[in-house]
Amino acid sequence: MSDADPAVATALIAALPDGVLIIGPDDRVASANAAALALLDQPAEAVIGRDLGALSCDPGERHER
Repeated sequence: MSDADPAVATALIAALPDGVLIIGPDDRVASANAAALALLDQPAEAVIGRDLGALSCDPGERHER
């Protein structure tokens, strides 16, 4: 996928109904689609740049989301 247009890839990920986090080589969140933000119940500003290990979702609420 190295020849893929980044704008197309971004649009595809944004359109997915499943939560997707793009993680950088430093294990920090580089990007998140709206579904991921809804699952985490966090705005983009609170997720982008955070260490993946610092993110959590209440397991009791996962089923409802």
